[in-house]
Amino acid sequence: MSDAVRTFRPSSSQSGPKAAASSGYNRLLVTLLCVAGLFNFTDRNLFPVLAQSIKQDLRLSDLELGLIGGPSFAFVYAFAGLPVARLADRANRVRIIAATTIIWSIFCTTCGLAQNFVQMLVARAGVGIGEAGFFPATTSLVGDQFPAERRASILSIIQLGSPASTIFCAILAATIGTMWGWRAALIAAGLPGILIGLAVWVLLKEPKRGVFDGEAAVTVVLPWRAAIGQLLRQSTFLRVTTAAALVTFCVNAIAVFYVSYFVRIHGWTLAQGGYAFGIIQCIAATVGLLAGGFGADRLARRDPRWRCWLPAIGLVFATAAYVVAFQQSQALAAAALILVGGMCLFTFYTPSIAIVQDLADPRSRATAVAIFLLAGTVLGVGLGPVAAGFASDFFAQRNFEYGSFLALCPGGKALPGASPLLFDACARASATGLTSALTISPLPLLLSSMTYVLASRTLKPNECPAD
Repeated sequence: MSDAVRTFRPSSSQSGPKAAASSGYNRLLVTLLCVAGLFNFTDRNLFPVLAQSIKQDLRLSDLELGLIGGPSFAFVYAFAGLPVARLADRANRVRIIAATTIIWSIFCTTCGLAQNFVQMLVARAGVGIGEAGFFPATTSLVGDQFPAERRASILSIIQLGSPASTIFCAILAATIGTMWGWRAALIAAGLPGILIGLAVWVLLKEPKRGVFDGEAAVTVVLPWRAAIGQLLRQSTFLRVTTAAALVTFCVNAIAVFYVSYFVRIHGWTLAQGGYAFGIIQCIAATVGLLAGGFGADRLARRDPRWRCWLPAIGLVFATAAYVVAFQQSQALAAAALILVGGMCLFTFYTPSIAIVQDLADPRSRATAVAIFLLAGTVLGVGLGPVAAGFASDFFAQRNFEYGSFLALCPGGKALPGASPLLFDACARASATGLTSALTISPLPLLLSSMTYVLASRTLKPNECPAD
């Protein structure tokens, strides 16, 4: 195969009934992967919902909270993803999906047993190891189970596990978390994933590689260097990956402190904040993913560049909505604007993945997704929460008049026995610092929007992307 940029198209001789499984099996596959995705995102999204309780119980700073929510998971997730993705390009992807689901579920329960910052850091890293192989193997599997014109739509359905997980997280936080604490909630989130992993292992089967792409030699593994080189020579791939990484940076900078914002600034309880997180994120991600997936597939029939233009437009509106949201004095007004921002923001995801799948050789689709996720995970999940946590502590210190904020306000609260003035000063500084940090966090979305526009210039109408 040439290393030149190309878009694979379905072969008429291979896209019929013999190439595809039955519609009943396809529904089973999508449903099971969606449920696995639900627990995948639950095990990572539950942490920000419980973050305020974990912060106070373990007496963490916002920077330490960001380190647990970001690098401890992200760096392991990102760099473990590449070797697992290479394995997925060679070995049985169903078995990989099942095994990784079981692994991350075990480590999620371990998070509930952590007694200090270091233990939680290590347990979150274990969750990252397990989750590293899930999405590259899943997208590769979808690429060989469905034709190119349906991939963005199918991926958007599978990704509904993400918004569904926010409701599940809210229920866990408001019920188990409120009654028995954050530890019980994490354990309850992890245990069901073990059963889901076993169901994937037993019920799903490995499809033939490249069946919808007219590739005759897809059983020959593409060498590592050739697979990476084929991708990195494409400016479209580099620009889309960069743009998506910037979005992920903003999403995670906001998400880790989402519930904390409503608790600290608007005085909500953990249960109220958890439900707000669940409802807003569920609606926003569902609308955004479906609009991005189905909308991009429909618009791309007229011009493939809509897979870049649609996210670019959505991110501009998302930036404005988020910045205004965090300046609101009324909680419901802030929640409504965050909802609008989320719906606009999540249009980026499935069109980006679809572009990556179309640009990749069928023999290296999992590797392509792993590289795409590597950039997003390191920059976004790894650095986003840390940047927001650092900014929050920085602005809190600037608004604290009694000396060292971190020393006098461990966990954002004054120590028992402190004067009422110090209690009030700690609360005000903590709230002001977080508000300032969240207000500036969405600004990189504008740079991402411009990068998507640049990527569209190498997606020529009615032809393969070219440099």
